[in-house]
Amino acid sequence: MGRIINHVRGNLVAYFALVVALTGGTAYAANTIGSSDIIDGEVKTPDIANQAVTPAKLATTLPQDASKRMVVPAGSTGQLLLDVPGFGQIRNKNCSGKSARSSFFNDTASSVTVFTDASSTAPSTDPRFAVLSPGEETMGTEIEGTERAIYQAGLGAKSIATIVVMGRPNGINCLYQVHAIIAD
Repeated sequence: MGRIINHVRGNLVAYFALVVALTGGTAYAANTIGSSDIIDGEVKTPDIANQAVTPAKLATTLPQDASKRMVVPAGSTGQLLLDVPGFGQIRNKNCSGKSARSSFFNDTASSVTVFTDASSTAPSTDPRFAVLSPGEETMGTEIEGTERAIYQAGLGAKSIATIVVMGRPNGINCLYQVHAIIAD
């Protein structure tokens, strides 16, 4: 009996550690794994829960984009062609029988810097630069035939939107195609 008591005393810490590990120590360790414990590139699709990665969680790292096609009747003006969230709107400035004009409208609560460039054979002041206060709009860009207009809008140094506008007048209406890419 003395030998057993001496053995237990000599290995008491080891037995205690074994009991803790078998009764809950494992669950504690599983709940304390952090980002620094994961080896880069080792998290695979089966390791991620369904619906765990959402567009909102990726918005700060991946560019966002939006595009739209729209037909506008000749003689019309002011229609929303594309809303670029957080930057402003691209609007139909004027649709005539020979040209499709667009403009950038600042619908945000802060100033937006905008560079505008339109391909055109006519003499022009392109590229143009403007700092638009809330509610202000750029001068219209004239697009004839297969030409295009490009707007680059920025909110300080944190993000930029590049917007390409294609407009094709046919005498009856204007077909617009607008595409925006937003990068942080």
